[in-house]
Amino acid sequence: VLTMMMQSFVSMGVASIVWYIVGFSLCFGESGGFMGSPATYVAMRDVNVQESFPFADGIPGLLFVAYQGMFAVITPALMTGAFADRFRFK
Repeated sequence: VLTMMMQSFVSMGVASIVWYIVGFSLCFGESGGFMGSPATYVAMRDVNVQESFPFADGIPGLLFVAYQGMFAVITPALMTGAFADRFRFK
């Protein structure tokens, strides 16, 4: 049980940091094809609290980032549960 809790907490921390630094840019940055440019919103640069994004009309920018970040955080926890007690986390 403790191992699973540690895996979930570590994955939440890592996913949050990656989402903050480059994850949002890769998903919603200026696109040249399949992925966005990692330099568009690196470390939440040009994310405004009051203004909305063109692709999320009417939703404040920071709220949209936080909402989408929840999906980035929960996904590793779901994967951790899929291989419960099949891997030792030391």
